[in-house]
This record gives sequence, structure tokens and C-alpha cells, in this order.
Amino acid sequence: PDCLEIREAISKHISNSTNKIPIDRVFVGNGSNEILHLISRVKLSKKSTALIFTPTYGEYEFAFRLSGASIINCNANVVGDFRWNFREVSGLIKTRKPDVVIICNPNNPTGMYCKRHEIVTLAKVSSHSGSMLILDEAYISFVAKPWNSLSLLKYSNIIIVRSMSKNYANTALRLGYALASTDFVSKLRAIQPD
Repeated sequence: PDCLEIREAISKHISNSTNKIPIDRVFVGNGSNEILHLISRVKLSKKSTALIFTPTYGEYEFAFRLSGASIINCNANVVGDFRWNFREVSGLIKTRKPDVVIICNPNNPTGMYCKRHEIVTLAKVSSHSGSMLILDEAYISFVAKPWNSLSLLKYSNIIIVRSMSKNYANTALRLGYALASTDFVSKLRAIQPD
């Protein structure tokens, strides 16, 4: 039930000389969907709000609504290149103070890949506003030259979610993992079914 061997393997695989990720910061779930639903149960309630960068994967809104949260959609520029205006988003986060902010990077279905400085901006403004930032990197292995997001874990409010079924062509295998603070990983493990 502790998924010790796979957590150790993930920790070893993603750690490098700059970013050491201990196993107590690694959470393993039955795909990223289970992880998203567990995050929602830990972090959201009927009094909560969640900001979703859209258009995107529909499971986010479904999971957050199950917890009773109100949804704030942050729409991309659909006329142009499907990018978001991060200056406007920062202002929205500062004023609305959502409990959760989620972004898929690269995004599903648009394929838009945000730049490092854009996600760092989100991490900072979310931290100052008391919001948790979920960075869903389910499709990161399809980016030719991705930037390393592991350094963002210095912010205690960030969760990086990754899917192993897509990365390793195992679509029938429901396996994903999240990287977060040890405290938040403990909260997820406490409510995860055995």
C-alpha cells in the first residue's frame, strides 16, 4: 500500500544533482485522474473556488465540482495562438484568491506549451494569494525540449502531476504520480483507498 519500490524508482529517475526529490514527496496513484480527484477532496469544499485554464481536459472541472467548488474559467486567446494573458491571470488570482489553480502544460487539447517564466509567475502569485497550483504535465514527454519544472517544488503550494501510461505507451495501465510537499503527500495518502 505504500508503493515504496515505485516511489523509490521515480525519485531516483527524476532526481539530479540540482533537484533531489525524496520519496516522501512522491505520491503514486491509479492514473492522474485519481490523483486529481484526491487533491480535490483534500483541498476543496462547497466554499472553495478553482481556477481552470481553458480550453482543457474536462476531468478537472468534473473533479472540482464533485467537491462542491465554484469554477472560474480563464479562457485562452482562441483567435490567436491559444495562449493565456498571464498578466490578466495574475490579477485574477490576486483578486479572487482561488483555493486551487490548475494548468495543463502542455495543454490538452491545444498543445500549447507555456514558457518557464509564465509558470513561475503563476507559482509566485498563487503562493502570495494562498492558492495551490497544480501543474499537470501528463503530456510532457511529447515536448521536444521541455524545461525542467522540478525546481518549482521550492514553492510549498505547487503540485506537479504526471502520467506514466502516456509516457511509456501503457494506455491500459492506470498509473500516475504527483510531486508535492511531504505534508500534502501525507494528506493524499491518508484518503487514498488501499
